[in-house]
Amino acid sequence: LGFRKALGTSYKLGPGMSIASAARLPARLFRSHRLASASAAPRHRASFGACALGSALRGQPGHPPLFFGDAGLLARWSACRATPQTMQDICEAGLDESRRLEHVRFLHRELRIRLAHAAAVLNGLLPDLAEGHGIHDTVKRHVDSIRDLEYGPCPKTPAENHEFVRLLEHMLAYHGDDTYHVVRDVCRSTGSEDQELQVNTALERFFLLRIGTRFLLRHHVEASRGSRPGYSGVVQLDGDPAGIARRSASASARLCRAHLGQAPPIRVVEDGCGLPAFPCEPAALSYVLTELFKNACRAVVERHAEGFDDDLPPVECRVARSEAGLLVEVRDEGGGIRPEQLGKIGRFGQSTSSVSPWSSIGNGPAEGHPAGVLAGYGVGLALSRLFAQYFGGCLVISSEVGVGTTATLRMTWQGESSERLPLLSQAVTPALPEVY
Repeated sequence: LGFRKALGTSYKLGPGMSIASAARLPARLFRSHRLASASAAPRHRASFGACALGSALRGQPGHPPLFFGDAGLLARWSACRATPQTMQDICEAGLDESRRLEHVRFLHRELRIRLAHAAAVLNGLLPDLAEGHGIHDTVKRHVDSIRDLEYGPCPKTPAENHEFVRLLEHMLAYHGDDTYHVVRDVCRSTGSEDQELQVNTALERFFLLRIGTRFLLRHHVEASRGSRPGYSGVVQLDGDPAGIARRSASASARLCRAHLGQAPPIRVVEDGCGLPAFPCEPAALSYVLTELFKNACRAVVERHAEGFDDDLPPVECRVARSEAGLLVEVRDEGGGIRPEQLGKIGRFGQSTSSVSPWSSIGNGPAEGHPAGVLAGYGVGLALSRLFAQYFGGCLVISSEVGVGTTATLRMTWQGESSERLPLLSQAVTPALPEVY
């Protein structure tokens, strides 16, 4: 930090500049502006391991090493491992104010790690993608948020937590369109099958980190506003999956009628009543179920376009709760998915819709936002699968050509089980410069 003040500058990532190359800038300036006391110091080569570089470079206990500028912040925090939380810890922090103050100190550090990991994933995309305006601007927003946390105080009192909550609310709004900007750049690019798989793997890591980060942000903000009956933050302690399914079905049918003129009936049946409570986040479950219902309704209408609502075969939904978790099956008679498409279902940018709305979107977010669109972006199923994974489950799509499709959703995140975060390889973490 002293050298940053001595140099009187900080560094921001430019278009096409990787974290690793940007991180080497301060080191070269460091050599040319060497202080007399540093010239006699022995050399130390920096290498990644845990959150320290050895006794010669070690900062405060438990904190990663210090480097310079924005690139240094990314290098510093992306070297650390994220800490998955259990559902029990999250719920207790939302209900107990003393635990909440302890949790907010954890968040102050953990958010920087997760944001740095997400930025590193995006910066590691193929060069033509990493240079895209949407992805570049998203990385910049992540750097901005890391900087806000880095130079803001760690809350220790309820009053300081109140100010911290205002910062988290700003971050939620600031990153609200990241999904749109990132996927837009990806859908406009072309590449080989291997490149598409590589990009899809990177996007899965980025969005899984995003889901977990925003869940922690929203949970702490909601818990700090005051507890709602039956809730801990955004978690409904005694969840009502069947009720969520019925509301999602109603919203999906209305959307289908608005876009296609008609919609099939959706029947929701619940099994396993009277079993122990299943804590869940209603917003996440509603998002996934709405995506499944939208796809089912569209398939049925497109296959049976000659009929009226009463003549369309229904979409069947079964909601089953058990001590092992939640199971939801959504079945339709929309004719199924061709085998060559089924293998790509769940990838970003892949859609069964014949019309892609991306083709009419310009450079500005106001020219066409995904909200309220029935299909075509190739995002809904991919994100739904990651939501299921984050909450300890999976989403499986099976199909019989000429008959229909079945989507099976499982969620098992309860008690002492931890949130599912991506395992980032060493390739994601940028190389550090030599330090003299």
